[in-house]
This record gives sequence, structure tokens and C-alpha cells, in this order.
Amino acid sequence: MVIAIALAGEPDLIIADEPTTALDVSIQDQILTLIRDLCQQKNVGCMLVTHDMGVVANVTDRVAVMYRGDLVELGTTEQVLCRPNHPYTQSLISAVPRSDIKLKRFPLVSYIESAEVTSSLDVKTHWLGQSEDQRSYSGALLQVENVNLRFITKDSFFESRREYVQASNNVSFEIHEGETFGLVGESGSGKSTIARVIAGLYPPNSGRVVFEGIDLTALRVKPSAVRCVVRCRWYSRTRIPR
Repeated sequence: MVIAIALAGEPDLIIADEPTTALDVSIQDQILTLIRDLCQQKNVGCMLVTHDMGVVANVTDRVAVMYRGDLVELGTTEQVLCRPNHPYTQSLISAVPRSDIKLKRFPLVSYIESAEVTSSLDVKTHWLGQSEDQRSYSGALLQVENVNLRFITKDSFFESRREYVQASNNVSFEIHEGETFGLVGESGSGKSTIARVIAGLYPPNSGRVVFEGIDLTALRVKPSAVRCVVRCRWYSRTRIPR
């Protein structure tokens, strides 16, 4: 029903924030297949916010990886999953357990910023690397350019005494018509923050969001023409039946 409501206004872009969390595998597959097929049939762009690497491998065309507010890697799904460059992406993929091996303990994301040497990962043998060839696109529907956003954690009358947390740091990417774009990272990495910036719920401290040639961050009031083409699907635990 939520997807139907989001599509009722015939948007050009759908932002799906954890759309399949807490769903069983069969329903999850149906929802993801529906989103992908509708985006292709209606030529609608879709940004899929998730921490599920299996979903990324099966659904997305391109993917961006975030870590502590930074966009650390961006590329086609095949490129990011099979040939990751950043140590965090490598660690994130290696932490995904295989379905054919029984584990006594789940692997952890081992990337540490201060580490000078990181263990190598042969992603060619990992099941996430077995993805289909990706399609090519031309023309950007959405452009996120150097978006920075920080939140005040401790307020003060004196600006020098205020404390902040950096939620996003110079994040940039594009989404094309008919493309499903994955925004990936652990909880707290800044995925949903970027989604809310795009939707106009959070004004960025710097940078801009350009949708169909319109700089949304420069508009004080979002025109109805812009509001009706962007639809968000936020995950809420209150929707889970007890």
C-alpha cells in the first residue's frame, strides 16, 4: 500500500529507506522486484537506502557506500561488489556471511581508520560478486553535489562553545531516469540524512541538490511541481504487526 501511495502522484524519483526491513524473504523479494520493475517500466529513478548487501547485489544498478558521513566509494554495483577500492567497502562485503557455511560467530566489519595495513579480500570468490551485467544510462535526473550537514549536539549562546556532529561530509552522486541507485552503510553512517536532504526535510549547511535542473536547496518554499515528483518511503517499526 505504501508503494501504491508513493506512485499515485506519478513521481519521477522514489526514495525508499529500508523498504523491506522486518519482512520475510519471499515478501522482500516481491517488494524489491516490484520496485525495480515499476522503475524500469515508468522510467522512474529510485534511491534505495539499505544496509543489506544482498539487496544491493540483486536490485541496484549503481551503489554508493557511506562511512561516518563520508561517501567513500561510488560506482556500478558490479564494480563496487567485485572490485571494491576502499578498505571499508572491502570489510563491509567480507562481513556478509555465506549461506552455505554454518558459522559459530558472525564476522564483523573490521575497518579501522587508523589502521595502516588492511587485510586483503578476494571478492571474486564471494557470493556478492556474482551479479548480472549492469545497464548504462545517460542524463542525470538528480544531482547531489558536495552536501554537508551537521547537527548541534550541545547548544550554547556562544557559537565557539557549541558542539556538532558531522552527519554528511561533501557527499556527491547522481541518479538517472529508470535507474535504481543504492545508498549503503551501517546504521548512523548518514544514509537517511542524505535521503531527508534530498526530500527537503533537512536543509544542508553547504552543497546543493539539483532535480531536473532545479536547484532545490536554493528554493525557500518547494513548489508543488517539485513536491509531487519526489516520494519517500520511510521505515517505521510501528508498522510491524505484533
